[in-house]
Amino acid sequence: MSYGALSKPAVLALSMGARKAGIWMNTGEGGLAPWHLQGGCDLVFQIGTAKWMTASW
Repeated sequence: MSYGALSKPAVLALSMGARKAGIWMNTGEGGLAPWHLQGGCDLVFQIGTAKWMTASW
């Protein structure tokens, strides 16, 4: 799900949880929102669109 589809409290909770777990959080295609930073976790900026590929073998 896009972070843009989530509320401020949801993104903040994910950011705070990532900080407590010691993991990185991806900003998603919507870019950086202030509440990504408020949680205090390390961030990975997603600067390109996600590409989904399926293969049939």
